Amino acid sequence: MSTGNFHQTAFLHSNIATAAGLCLLAVVVALLLKVACVVQRKLRVLRALKKDFPTPPGAHWLLGHLVFFAKGEREFERIFLEFAIRYPHVCIYMNGPLDSSLSVHHPDYIKAVLQRPDKKDERVYGLLRPWLGDGLLTTSGAKWFRNRRLLTPGFHFEVLRPYVKLFSDSTNVMLENWEESGAGTSIDVFQHVSLMTLDSMLKCALSQDTGCQKRKTFNSYISVVHELSALVMSRAKGLMAFVSDFIYYNSASGKRYKKACKEVHQFSEKIIQ
Repeated sequence: MSTGNFHQTAFLHSNIATAAGLCLLAVVVALLLKVACVVQRKLRVLRALKKDFPTPPGAHWLLGHLVFFAKGEREFERIFLEFAIRYPHVCIYMNGPLDSSLSVHHPDYIKAVLQRPDKKDERVYGLLRPWLGDGLLTTSGAKWFRNRRLLTPGFHFEVLRPYVKLFSDSTNVMLENWEESGAGTSIDVFQHVSLMTLDSMLKCALSQDTGCQKRKTFNSYISVVHELSALVMSRAKGLMAFVSDFIYYNSASGKRYKKACKEVHQFSEKIIQ
């Protein structure tokens, strides 16, 4: 290689290295600016919240009120029940140094929040989407209003009137099951009410009288739904609510959640067919 070619190659490599360094620097600066904007926005929201709403004591400087999770689920629930009694209207829970949640306790406050079309918190409602899809519970904004307009006429009293007898029949079957259990027998109300609800829905929506309350044919389905509810609540109340789906789905609870979702979806498809 001639001396001229060598210098040209060295100059080219030097320029490429400089350009790569400048690009990397630009990316780092852009990321830092984005992080700074996010931090500034979160601080602004946090200051506004703390100005108008109380914050329960005991928050860790880094983990916030999530530190109470270390005390176990029962103790966590007891502490937060005490907070709900101490702050009967609303309070702020810290999820970290910059992140917070507004916990609403009073019915009037809850009504005001639910009536607003604001975007729902994906961190919580997003946990339900793999199970329930984009339904009325998990959507917000224009899509929520559209779905609600479509569904509201179907729940008019005059529309529901012909189904009252079906509701009554399903309820009577549940009461008969309770009577057959005998006095002094402990009853799993969740299981019985869930079967009664499923029985009513199948009769009214799909015209199917499966007799599921007597034959107990759908007990496994109700158990899976119960498990899904428990898994969602466990994730929503724990640190897993703040990790990516990839990490969660590779955990033991995440694998159970995916399996349970598959089972309930297969059941629904079978019923519809």
